[in-house]
Amino acid sequence: MNPAAVALFGYDDESELLGRNSHTTTHYQRPDGSRYPVEECPLLKPRTTRESVRVDDDWFFRRDGSMIPVAYSSAPYAMETGTGAVVAIRDMSELRRTQDELRLLQAATMTMSAAEDFESAVAAVIREVCHESGWVAGEMWIPNGEGARLELGPGWWAATPAMEEFFLNASAPQTMAPGEGLPGTVWTEKRAVWIDVSTTRRE
Repeated sequence: MNPAAVALFGYDDESELLGRNSHTTTHYQRPDGSRYPVEECPLLKPRTTRESVRVDDDWFFRRDGSMIPVAYSSAPYAMETGTGAVVAIRDMSELRRTQDELRLLQAATMTMSAAEDFESAVAAVIREVCHESGWVAGEMWIPNGEGARLELGPGWWAATPAMEEFFLNASAPQTMAPGEGLPGTVWTEKRAVWIDVSTTRRE
């Protein structure tokens, strides 16, 4: 386990991994939550088949329980105690992120080209962004004619009873000044801002 692999899996030192079962530590479950039987693990097959294996699309678990997309190859390695496996792993996170961005860009472009006007185009793009990101709502805030305040523009939210009740019953402001609320803060600071709204209501 070299330093790059130790860091990839979220550990501080190789001693935390040496001697542990590789499958039950990093490969015990599939992305859908189902158990990954050790006898089906491609990473360990070279130990019994004596043949190399290459996998281009798989997931490993990090120390904190998060999953990372990986590609890897596993080759048999003869030792005095039997046949082991030498594994080379590639982190595919950046490639997947790029693919997701390109897919979103393509969907947004096609959606905008089919829209009848600006507002419907923006609402459709927001919908695509939310679908790709797993978000349940999105809004666009646009500077008014004087450029002094932001005005609430097109938006989208998931068509569920809870979301409809939340948005229809909330007394949300229709305009915001620079630095006011999340939209005003983003407008002023010109950067992405994230806030935890899990325990707060929109007022």
